[in-house]
Amino acid sequence: MKIISWNCRGLGNPWAVRALNKLLKQQAPNLVFLMETRRKTDELNRIRNRGRMGNIAGIDCEGDGRSRAGGLAVMWDSSIVLEVSSMSLNHIDMRVKVAEAGQQWRVTGFYGNSDAANKQKSWDLLSSLGKSQNMPWLVFGDFNQILEQKEKTGGLSVSYSQMKGFQEVLQMNQLLDLGFVGHSFTWTNNRPGEMNIQERLDRAIATIDWKEAFPETIVRHLQRYKSDHCPLLIDVTGQENKRRRKRPNIFRFEEMWLQNQECKEKASQRNKRNRIERITDDAGILFEDEEKIEEIIVNFYEDLFKTEGTMEEEQVAAVVGGRVS
Repeated sequence: MKIISWNCRGLGNPWAVRALNKLLKQQAPNLVFLMETRRKTDELNRIRNRGRMGNIAGIDCEGDGRSRAGGLAVMWDSSIVLEVSSMSLNHIDMRVKVAEAGQQWRVTGFYGNSDAANKQKSWDLLSSLGKSQNMPWLVFGDFNQILEQKEKTGGLSVSYSQMKGFQEVLQMNQLLDLGFVGHSFTWTNNRPGEMNIQERLDRAIATIDWKEAFPETIVRHLQRYKSDHCPLLIDVTGQENKRRRKRPNIFRFEEMWLQNQECKEKASQRNKRNRIERITDDAGILFEDEEKIEEIIVNFYEDLFKTEGTMEEEQVAAVVGGRVS
């Protein structure tokens, strides 16, 4: 089973909808939790259908037009049986059963208050949800808070008092961080150079009995899609990780890409052994992880050649013979 959790920062623009459709197509999740949709739930039905999600539930955004804010939604496919227990502007609490395996547990999509003055309300809500805990419990979302100072780079340091409330509510409910694979931070202010700030605001946490039931779970920080938050991919059974170990991906650099100026700039980062050891994404964030490098480059050229149209046959013939692997 695969779960996507994403603060999409509004689905009112075509580019945001395309980004979500692309995410659903690439990752094929069974359950999707969206925050800050800035849409009414019934307006998301078209996205649900395109993503092959048979069901949807959620909380409508507040306001109208340009003043829209908030909004939560959860979509799921026919492979799971899902029952919504409670909802608010900051959470959707659910009971999930995987049809084939017969396993049942509790799942909560959580959206923390971003306003410092209201953060305690978030921890009170999480604590209240924890009181009714009677089965393995998984919680994920944008908590709008870091747990420790190393989860932030740039800007002012976060005081201990700001982190204390989050730390205490996790301890009280015996919720453990599931860790992650990928870039260290899930949010950026999208500003360049020394003004750039990044934080790990999105995460997945779970009770001990949930971790014991699903020990192979992998949480991945995916590439950001037109939002200041990256999506989380929670692979409950670790199937994606097993497939990666069995059949490693080989990235091949096509010489025809050099016809594009942006490609030349990307390729200039290669060393003499034709290995790309580091690369920056659209936000200027530097990555050195091989899987992340592959993901950024593949997505870059998929978008590039979908939008620029086709090359003339003579141009293709002139370069198609060369390949560096």
